[in-house]
Amino acid sequence: MRRDFLNFYQVARNNAGLTQEHASELLHISIRTLSDYENNKYKVPDEIVVAMTEKYNASWLPLMHLKNISPGINLEELCLKELSGSTISFQSSLGHIQDVLRHLIDVVSDEVIDDKEVTTVKVIQEKLFDLLISTLNLIVSLQEKSPSRAATHKRA
Repeated sequence: MRRDFLNFYQVARNNAGLTQEHASELLHISIRTLSDYENNKYKVPDEIVVAMTEKYNASWLPLMHLKNISPGINLEELCLKELSGSTISFQSSLGHIQDVLRHLIDVVSDEVIDDKEVTTVKVIQEKLFDLLISTLNLIVSLQEKSPSRAATHKRA
């Protein structure tokens, strides 16, 4: 894994204020296994992701999990950004949403995507994906800067 990209399993655990030891107990797995998941040595099984989501209170974690299990879905654009950068990216993505909605309504109004609309649909998908990525980056940035996260850093 590239160093400038997050391991979202570890981010979720850290945001919950849990050590690997405590998290592994809650998840009923060994510390070594959790460490291997957080270091991308093994894919995290779906049932462990469900448990992490509940124990870490990280509703966004299953979506992050998709990058490891879904070929064709590239979430590599998810990366740790400063809060201001995440906010600007999110705002920029939102700026395109009215055009996207207008084109989307034009395309889906007849319940059929014909050959002439394929290119438009691809652009719509790209813009929606950009919004998804910027939204997730902003969520993670906000969690990283939250007071509970700062308190966790001070205790460590």
